Amino acid sequence: MGSAIRADMAVDLLQDKEFTVNGPVNGVEYVQSIRLLRDYSKHYASLPWSFESKRFGVVGGFRCCHPLEHYRMQSRLNAKRTSLEDLISLLLRIMCHRTYSRQNQAIILEYLLKSIDVQCAIKNSKVASHTISTISTALRARSSTKQGIKTIVCIFEK
Repeated sequence: MGSAIRADMAVDLLQDKEFTVNGPVNGVEYVQSIRLLRDYSKHYASLPWSFESKRFGVVGGFRCCHPLEHYRMQSRLNAKRTSLEDLISLLLRIMCHRTYSRQNQAIILEYLLKSIDVQCAIKNSKVASHTISTISTALRARSSTKQGIKTIVCIFEK
């Protein structure tokens, strides 16, 4: 029970020779989720180490906005524009899983093309279909583009 018990209750418990501890008969339904960490560079950081109440997490929709899952949250999937946070979340996930697949590249390209900075940078471009490389070139040529998006695109380009 540790720190969850008040001091006066602890004194009472220690003086009694017998006491009853009540606990739930059935366990609460739960779902596994990724644990919030400070360091996602560890090999097993993206495994589902945490448990959340199914009642609140799934049914109620009170889930924590996790850095590795931010870009896949329902509110973000329905968004018309991509935010820098979406791209950073995707980058963290790729680094944590240590895989950079063609599927990741397709998602990155889709997210970049939904970004307002990228749309402004490529609007006068004569390129028929864009790649991460052509987007990077267009962003570098545009002086008013934010440094954060340039950095993210540069990382994905390599």
